[in-house]
Parts: sequence; C-alpha cells; structure tokens
Amino acid sequence: MTGIVRAPALTGLFIAAALTAASLTIGQVQAGPDQDEVGRLHYQAVFAKGEERDAAVRALAARGNLDAVPTLLLGMRIQYRGMPSYQEAFRALTGQAIRDWFEGALWLEAHPDVRAHPNYRTVKLEAYELIDPEFRRFLSGERSEPDNMRIRLAEIYWGGVPVDGIPPLDNPTMVAPREAEYLVDEDLVFGLEIDGDARAYPLRILGWHEMMKHV
Repeated sequence: MTGIVRAPALTGLFIAAALTAASLTIGQVQAGPDQDEVGRLHYQAVFAKGEERDAAVRALAARGNLDAVPTLLLGMRIQYRGMPSYQEAFRALTGQAIRDWFEGALWLEAHPDVRAHPNYRTVKLEAYELIDPEFRRFLSGERSEPDNMRIRLAEIYWGGVPVDGIPPLDNPTMVAPREAEYLVDEDLVFGLEIDGDARAYPLRILGWHEMMKHV
C-alpha cells in the first residue's frame, strides 16, 4: 500500500477548562501548621492571589536565597496573574530579566547548583494535583525524593494538559497522494518505505498527537 495519512478530525483538548478548574481552587489551599515562616511564603507565592501573593513573592526576593527561584517559576507556570511580581523577584535574585517561565527555566537549567527550598516538593505536588490528581502517579511517594531523581524536580514542568490529554494517533487511515487535498507543497512529511510499501506521515498531523502507532 502506498499512501498518506488522512487528516483526522481535530477534537479540542479543552485545556482552558482544566486551567479554569485549577484556578478555582488556587488560593483556597492553606499552608499546614508544621510549615515555618519561609515555607509559608513559598506556599503563598504559588497559591495565594492578589496582594497576598505579591507580598509573599516580594518577601522571598528580599530574603535573597536562590532556593526561591523554582517556586517563582512554578507560580509563573500555573498562575496567569501576578506575572510582574514574579519577574521582578526573579531579576532581584538572579540579575536576569525574563519574559516568561520558559526563559526562567532555561536559566535554571544553566545553573545546576541551585536547589529548591525543602517545601518546594510539597507545594509542587499540591499544585499539580489541582490541575489533575493523576499527576501524583508520577510524582508522589519516593519517586520525587531528591535522592531518587536524576534531574531536579524543579526542572519538571507541566506540559499544559491533563494526564493523557494528548491522544496518540493509532493506525491512521491512509489515502493516495492525489486525495491528500489538505496538504500543500510546503508541508513536511516523514517518509517510510519497507519492501515497496511507501508511506508519508505529515508532520503537522503528527505534531497534534506527539505519538503515533501504525502496524
């Protein structure tokens, strides 16, 4: 068979719905009684809203310890307000101006000596559970203990969707090249030929799924 993957119907992933559900809960979570004052600031910097959040962020910057950097990036990643306060605190701590969490993540990657505050793990697991409780399958228990990880927990970032939020492309229907009217000449494809069976898999279709299985 020679052919090209047929464009599937693109179903919305409703990412915004997951974010909205999480934002309804953010700010309602309270720091536990066993947390010290600095740990409480880390908690508030991620979960609180408005001036309470901004005050915690400023206090972390004033403390001058780089262990607040992962917390700032976590707050920037899951909160869509308060960005200026996170950016100002990040610059105060690192001397580096950033536009978003991703640029901050690149800075953190380049500074492997930076370690998160001991409260960071608890805060991160709580935050990810608000997005999707299934994240605990990957990060809870001993899995995310620093001694059991080859990379820092602070370098694991939410990809923007719930667990299994990006469906794989399994055994797509193939069409003849002349029937692939949804493609233009500039489209890139992955080409494969085995024993005379030539197939083309359009990059922009595979990009929606990130995983593909065709047997």
